Amino acid sequence: MKRKKLSDLTVDEGLYVLPSGRFAVIWREHGRPHEKHFPADTPRKALREFRKSQTTRVAQAAPTNEDETGSFVRDTVTFLRTRRARPSYASDRSHMKPWIKVFGRFSRHAVTAAKITAALTLDGWATKSPREVRHRVNTLRQFFNFHDGARFTDALFADVVTPKVPTTEPVGVADTVIAAVAARLADHQRRGYLRDGKTRARFLVEATCGKRPCQIAAARPAHLDLDGRVWNVQPAKGSRGGRLYLNDQMVAAWRAFVAADAWGTDAEGTWDRRSFVKTLQRNGWPEGIRPYNMRHQTLQVMTDRGVDFGEVQGVAGHTSPDTTRRHYVPMTGARRASEAVEGRFDAAMFAPVVRAKPPRRRRGSPPAPVEGATSIPSGYTIAADGRAPNNPEKPHETPCGKPATATPGADTVPILDAVLV
Repeated sequence: MKRKKLSDLTVDEGLYVLPSGRFAVIWREHGRPHEKHFPADTPRKALREFRKSQTTRVAQAAPTNEDETGSFVRDTVTFLRTRRARPSYASDRSHMKPWIKVFGRFSRHAVTAAKITAALTLDGWATKSPREVRHRVNTLRQFFNFHDGARFTDALFADVVTPKVPTTEPVGVADTVIAAVAARLADHQRRGYLRDGKTRARFLVEATCGKRPCQIAAARPAHLDLDGRVWNVQPAKGSRGGRLYLNDQMVAAWRAFVAADAWGTDAEGTWDRRSFVKTLQRNGWPEGIRPYNMRHQTLQVMTDRGVDFGEVQGVAGHTSPDTTRRHYVPMTGARRASEAVEGRFDAAMFAPVVRAKPPRRRRGSPPAPVEGATSIPSGYTIAADGRAPNNPEKPHETPCGKPATATPGADTVPILDAVLV
């Protein structure tokens, strides 16, 4: 059996003390972690000198020729190969393609913070949204963190200025839309269009619980007590954890989640969010609205129904109560303002208008006169076939381009009928 190394468990460089009392020094070289063990009685000074010597040797051995072809591309291929099993592999690959175009002819060690900042001002990047640019920078940061460690990456990106993503007010989505999508997912699963019920189960939990998708993805069977109606929410991506009491609909959603075995697909407890959103859009989810807005809808309904702000903050996982008060304002004041102007107009003003069908006319019968229509101007009469007005002084003025025979003495009819016949 192969002995598990300490470098397999951590990616940070440094000095570590093993359970046996021995010391281990970890450094990164050629994109891979290396380690060396020392006896327990080794002086700390000798350990620090060895670590410094390794760092200096790796820095001196790094290529300095900026024209070294394929170094950045080769390192990118290595980085993406290790992330192929992750659900974010497709987005990571698309986010690294622009960096290959910019730094493809450089080596990885020739990339500086000034070059990264200059790349953000290129013409092809100016049209991208700030959120897309930040995703690209974060992927490049993960690339350097994989090859050179967290300490080098933090120093490299310390001076990189990324565009600020504008904050938007949370917008909910109507409960009728959520119910329609859930019904369609159930119908497609019943007909066999969906391979399994994971998408529907995740959708139900996200629609009812009001938690972030990362917290739902991080849930495990040990965190749920459906008989006791309690979910021990785990902290994820800066959001707080806690205990959430489950109502009847939440319990039903989680039972469908457990029955479909919709847990996370990797060690980090995540699933492919992009395919999840595409599946919802194929089943009636409106374009331009994120499924994340179901969380805003749940929290807003709690606020409108008089739930205390402290309880809403606990469900939302906000660190500060000001965030909850700023985003989820109760609609009682706005409701009173709209009710104050109720009854200004008569109800008949808003009655639906039904379009009446025109009267049916037999073929060959003269058209009925239209009240209030303007009569034919002086000098014009109706042609013998009754099709359009003709001028007797100018016989060539006919709709068919042939001379027309005027009918003197014919009664004048409204011009509207003469034109429409």
